[in-house]
Amino acid sequence: MSAADMVPQFLMACPTANAAWTAHLEYWGADTRGEFNDLAVFAHHVVARGAEHDTREFAAFFGLVEVFLSSPDQQIVGLAKYGLVETIQTIASNRPIEPTFFSVWCLDKTKVAWAGVAQEWEGKSSLAEVIRAEGSAKP
Repeated sequence: MSAADMVPQFLMACPTANAAWTAHLEYWGADTRGEFNDLAVFAHHVVARGAEHDTREFAAFFGLVEVFLSSPDQQIVGLAKYGLVETIQTIASNRPIEPTFFSVWCLDKTKVAWAGVAQEWEGKSSLAEVIRAEGSAKP
């Protein structure tokens, strides 16, 4: 499995995200999108569905997040943790929905990633602060 395999699986798990995915592709055109930009489409979709209390696709979505967090490929694990879990938390923090609303759907590895991301952001209000803290924690 590679990072390129993630999007088709999310499109199957979240068929209602197809319109957003099509708009995403049209917006970027021939430009390089990047995996984090691609996964953000699904993070935004899940937060929007949660705000509408439409959780029909959540079991499939969070099941895939769990699969990707279980991958032996650290790139896929990082994309799942930071491209999805962290992005969902960040987007939800700016919407009329509590980020913890989504934690109910998290399976084992996703719960660990969810808590880890929340801890990394605790007491911080910007990505720059998170990065600074990571840098100062290294030996």
